Amino acid sequence: MQANQRNLPCPWNALNANTNTAARLKYPDNPDKFAESELELHDELQKLKILAGAPELYPDLVSLGTVNSITGLLNHDNTDIAIDAVTLLQDLTDADVIEDNDEPAQVLVDALIENNAVELLVQNLARLNDSDPDESAAIYNTLSTIENLIEVKPSVSELVCEKTKLLKWLQARIKIREFDSNKQYASEILAILLQNSIANQKRFGQMNGVDTLLQAVAMYKSKDPKTGDEEEMVENLFDCLCCLLMPLENKERFVKAEGVELMIIIMNQKKLCYGSAIRALDFAMTNYRLHASGLLM
Repeated sequence: MQANQRNLPCPWNALNANTNTAARLKYPDNPDKFAESELELHDELQKLKILAGAPELYPDLVSLGTVNSITGLLNHDNTDIAIDAVTLLQDLTDADVIEDNDEPAQVLVDALIENNAVELLVQNLARLNDSDPDESAAIYNTLSTIENLIEVKPSVSELVCEKTKLLKWLQARIKIREFDSNKQYASEILAILLQNSIANQKRFGQMNGVDTLLQAVAMYKSKDPKTGDEEEMVENLFDCLCCLLMPLENKERFVKAEGVELMIIIMNQKKLCYGSAIRALDFAMTNYRLHASGLLM
């Protein structure tokens, strides 16, 4: 049965996107000339959300070229259109949707990777601002989409760090002192990226990641998180630190950055992070005899 016989919302291709692009190029200083085609793009993206309820149609979505059109909109000049594309991708890759649809999900994720969705998602992050509620939600949805892609295809974990500046973006987010939901999610995504990848652990270590995480957890050396969400973020940060301490070179960076002393201070304060500090020291000392003997002196 053909895709258009199975009631896809539309055999949506690049037509509307091309119409909009042509109008923008022809009338760059006259938004009225391309406003209508942009509204049509918005409406088409909204219609496609219905496909999240029919993941068995994902292969048709790919064969029609729709995935290529959607990913292309991630770098649209109008941030609102890019946000629409992000939201749609988050809906299509939602964990609840793809959980029992392994084969269609794999087809979709493979197509997204082939069409540079990972790179475009991260590029779009750079222009999103947390102070705008819609853009803040788009940041969250972008991270959620990346997590969903990794869930379906674990190799995306290393791919996204090789081909994009996501680690740099996450590092900058973690450095922000104020707590918010996107900082929490950033800590969770970083933990996922570091969990099972020596390459990512070494890469983040070379980016001064050990020092970044030590500064982040140092904020809680004498105080406890105020909420359950903030507590989860701190746990994520310690998870990141423990993963980062697996390669030998990062253990050495930990010692040079006075990570041992910081963990002992946290332990002595007997706050919520007490157990996490012990765990971090355990990771730091594993297969690192000089460090262990120094601690025990």
